[in-house]
Amino acid sequence: MVNDVTTGKALVIGSGKFFISFAPFIPKCEFEQPKEDYVDFETSFPFSHFVKDNENVELKFAVGGANYDGEVMLFQNGVEIGSWKGVQHTEGPLNVNLTADKDKNLRVLTYRFPKKGEKDFYCWITNKNFVIVDVDWTQKGESPELDECRKYGKPSS
Repeated sequence: MVNDVTTGKALVIGSGKFFISFAPFIPKCEFEQPKEDYVDFETSFPFSHFVKDNENVELKFAVGGANYDGEVMLFQNGVEIGSWKGVQHTEGPLNVNLTADKDKNLRVLTYRFPKKGEKDFYCWITNKNFVIVDVDWTQKGESPELDECRKYGKPSS
């Protein structure tokens, strides 16, 4: 049980050697602009997707620094599927480059991922931090995170 969320920045759940779920503490859904080489949480929000009756899902990931040449990796169900230096793909089967969003100062990956299992999880990681996005193919509906942010007048992603 977590009694005081101010003592940390996120709740992370793991299974064996893999992180499988992630809940960052973002008061009032006020996302911060990431510094260079830090993951952008807002781009990946919501962190849970319920997509029963679908065969694929579009996910987005971003990292601060549109012109920065830092490294970022993406894992699917604990297996590395792509890595990038700057915007250039360097290895892995997800052979696409990132897009530089100069207005938001981000490097962005937008990709439609096919269903792998009943639940899939994606970890986007730099040497500074990470974000995990869960995809549940067995349930349908909207993530509760969206309702929570609407309480503060925030967009629904």
